[in-house]
Amino acid sequence: MTLATTENIQRFLGNGSSVLFSFTKKTFLNSTLVVTLRDTATTPDTITTSVLNGSGTYDYTAVVAGDFLSTAITFNTAPLSTHKITVERILPVTQTTDLTEAQDLPVDDIETIEDRLVMLVQQIQDAIGRSFKFSSDVSDAGILEITDELSDRASKFLQFNSLGALILNDLSALSASVGVDETDTDVTKDKLVSNNLMKLVNDYRLVGHLPLAGGTLTGNLNGRDITADGTKLDGIEALAKTPQGLALLLTATASASSSIDFTTNIDSTYEEYELHIINLVPATDDSEVRLVVSEDGGSTFKTGASDYELSISTIDSGNDIYISQTEPNLGHILLTRNSIGGDVGNAAGESFSGVIKIFNPSETSLTKLFQVCGSYIHAGGTLQQVSGSAAYKGTSNAIDALRIIMDSGNITSGKFKLYGVKK
Repeated sequence: MTLATTENIQRFLGNGSSVLFSFTKKTFLNSTLVVTLRDTATTPDTITTSVLNGSGTYDYTAVVAGDFLSTAITFNTAPLSTHKITVERILPVTQTTDLTEAQDLPVDDIETIEDRLVMLVQQIQDAIGRSFKFSSDVSDAGILEITDELSDRASKFLQFNSLGALILNDLSALSASVGVDETDTDVTKDKLVSNNLMKLVNDYRLVGHLPLAGGTLTGNLNGRDITADGTKLDGIEALAKTPQGLALLLTATASASSSIDFTTNIDSTYEEYELHIINLVPATDDSEVRLVVSEDGGSTFKTGASDYELSISTIDSGNDIYISQTEPNLGHILLTRNSIGGDVGNAAGESFSGVIKIFNPSETSLTKLFQVCGSYIHAGGTLQQVSGSAAYKGTSNAIDALRIIMDSGNITSGKFKLYGVKK
């Protein structure tokens, strides 16, 4: 009997109820069938090879029809709707028929031999059809033979060299080709752009391989940690939603708040921190904005009369006045300063915004230093600029919490963000 089909593979979809599937390619022995299940419900897909006459959940039996034109495959359990089923006929590359000299021509045996030969050709053709290959009009494919042993091929990738020959290469070669050392843990955006690697990273992101902007990635590649949180991948800085070089740690929003406290995430992870205050509006007009610190995670805050030292300057735009002030002993750090027009106002449109830098808060032998830079509309209605330095000199212990308060009343509104400055 002729072979009416040109394929040796048939695919099915599970539905959670059917256990019987009919393989309609000519088959002589059920042992020549290979059955695999691809579960698309997992990431990545889970591929399982089912066992003929096995006892596993998705193992199966196979009964070949008398005319060999179909085989009934029955699973122990119905494959689910997320299962893609592949049945492939794979014949051993052997010849088992022994024809006897001077014997009558065994037509059935000869037809079986011919069928097996065609089946083997189909088997090879299927493998070739799913292989990487050059188009038939390419006359100079070059050297495509891989001569490296197994141990020499480990953890390497295939690459065409400058002559078009296929070679094995490793990550260091890729790094060198873009001018970036693969061991560099501080690869900057400028390095990537100057070496055209940023396009490579972005192309991967666009096709969904690396969720560099939003989403998460975890895992290990060739022994290197590639865990990413949407902002960084193995030392490569991506386009992030936070300001360049800053890691957003905590946020807070004031709503008639007596204070704004940050009592976690201030530790030795970063040598420098920044506290951003955005549009703080006081409940009491003409109020000072103050900062105090804690050494015990916010259980108590330091407010001793000589715990802090301050050197601060202000410029009042309304009166064209520059004022500087030093305070060797204070119970807080001033973020604003009472000028001719007053401190922070709370009339319509009036607020305070600024950035406070905290240097090496976990250090235990030196005085803790701060920088202050801010702007506000004071109670007199004009713009005030403030900048300066401060120190916590109560002890040399590590500080691990911050508090923003007013000298009088609550904080009506405002946003507060704590960042770690990336090294």
